[in-house]
Amino acid sequence: MTTTVAAISVSLRSTVVSQAKSLATKYTQEGVEYFRTQRNLMGWESFLQELQESSIFCLAQLPYTETGGLEELPQRACTSGEFVDEKDRFQRVAHVTYNETEGQQIITITVEVTWQDSGRPLKSNAAIELRNNFLAQYDPPVFIPSPLPPSPVPTPSPSPLPSPSPSPLPPLFPSGAVIALNAASCPTGWSEFTAGRGRAIIGTNPTAGGGISVRTLGQTGGEETHTLTINEIPAHDHPAATGSQFVQVIFSGGGGSIYSLGANLGSWSLPVSPTTGSTGGGQAHNNMPPFIALLYCQKD
Repeated sequence: MTTTVAAISVSLRSTVVSQAKSLATKYTQEGVEYFRTQRNLMGWESFLQELQESSIFCLAQLPYTETGGLEELPQRACTSGEFVDEKDRFQRVAHVTYNETEGQQIITITVEVTWQDSGRPLKSNAAIELRNNFLAQYDPPVFIPSPLPPSPVPTPSPSPLPSPSPSPLPPLFPSGAVIALNAASCPTGWSEFTAGRGRAIIGTNPTAGGGISVRTLGQTGGEETHTLTINEIPAHDHPAATGSQFVQVIFSGGGGSIYSLGANLGSWSLPVSPTTGSTGGGQAHNNMPPFIALLYCQKD
């Protein structure tokens, strides 16, 4: 009877430890993915500026903002009252180091989750290397138990429980993400973004202001060449030559007659329709800045 009770106790204890390890693995992966997402949201230069000096961060919360959220992380170890879960059991920190190797700027982030089981400290950690060329080296979570304290309960040999498989990390790019590649074809898991052929990409804009128009998702516009209209041509003048006009006045009378002309001989209105020489070809002009063509690919 004693042996049966002991076996049940050990089995329940193993189940509890296994569940705790699964949660710790989840919290560890969430911490790693948080920093990888921040690198993509902030861009490398801003990300590097925040983390270039080696430091430790408390990851009880994972803040997200329009500019990333990394700037709101407490740059210190967690206090005794800061936990990841509602049951106040798991604590999570990130150790950040910076170095340069062969011209590569490398930030190494080790996420560490700690908790206790019957007074025994346990730990799960994982590390990721982020670089300025988007390459990343990821080490999956590792469970590091502390030595078990002596137990007065006899320990039978139960059947080993299967170790929980860590959940796969979310993809680096979500479905629908669009990137430009200097390549002839898109990689596996990506398809050509055909709507982007021959087009530049601009951001959406829900409200007009500051000289910027409203732009909706998927809206297209612009033109590769453009022919100026009358309203688009600046106001200007052209010189015009009127030519010469002649007026002939004939007085009647025989030869040798003398005529007296008054001061006012009258006035005439001579219609004149001058024209300018024709110039210009009416052709469309190029309307594009200097460019380089790359292949747009969309995540499936």
